[in-house]
Amino acid sequence: MNKLRISDHTFGKILSLPPFFFLFLLICYPLYHLIYCSLHQINPVRPFKFVWFENYVFLFNQPLFHRIVLNTIIYAALVTSLTMSIALIVALCLNNIKKLSSIFRTIVILPWATPLVLSGFVIAWIFNPTYGIFNYILQSLGFQPINIYSSADLMIFVAALADTWTRIPLACLIILAELQNIPIHLYESAKIDGASSFAIFRHIVLPLIFHSILFSSFLTFLFSFRTPDVFLSLAPGGGPGRSGMVLGQYLYEEFLYGNIGLSSTIGVVILISCCILGTGYIVAYETYYQKLVGRGS
Repeated sequence: MNKLRISDHTFGKILSLPPFFFLFLLICYPLYHLIYCSLHQINPVRPFKFVWFENYVFLFNQPLFHRIVLNTIIYAALVTSLTMSIALIVALCLNNIKKLSSIFRTIVILPWATPLVLSGFVIAWIFNPTYGIFNYILQSLGFQPINIYSSADLMIFVAALADTWTRIPLACLIILAELQNIPIHLYESAKIDGASSFAIFRHIVLPLIFHSILFSSFLTFLFSFRTPDVFLSLAPGGGPGRSGMVLGQYLYEEFLYGNIGLSSTIGVVILISCCILGTGYIVAYETYYQKLVGRGS
């Protein structure tokens, strides 16, 4: 009797089917349910009703929604710029540290373990208008205290500081890993040719780590764009007149109010925005890769 024999490649595909099917259900069903709810009127007051795209029309016609989208973009861009600037500097420093390097890397990673909600609470305590340590220092120096809740822009900036603190470790590790892959002989050849430290960074280091910077920027912007944790702890009401709210917080509050259809619509908007960001990253990376290939040839 002949035994059934299959190749290792086919056997691997068969073994991967159950987890792939589970992952398919885990992603596709919530996605289907999200789109389904966004096309329906679902709230405790009115009956369940199919309304086509009325939720989208209502959402895009709200002036508050336009302000919230702008807040979200500004917030994510601010977090990304602050994170990448600090992470690049820290990664360059860690790359040049030879003694006790593991200890310094551990210290850099520690903020990564801090939940964003907790980070928001800490920042809210520091900048509290009444008993915050920041205003205490300002008053000690003879300045007037600052109320971050009096201005939506100021509140968004403070929230970006809380978010940046926890985003730096991941970006720093990604850049550091790329820095350590740069061959040492490139540095040595540049120094022999009389290149300065800035010239070495500009013409050797920066082009070789550009991909890691681009990837870290994409992840940071994406996470900041869709994550409302800091705002939920720093400013649960969204600031003055809800003018300091971001998309994730808007979704959360509409869900708490029972507007399931509208909150699902906001979720679809966030999902589409993230897909556009991902497409933009792929296009940017392909353009960068083609330039590298062109230079190499």
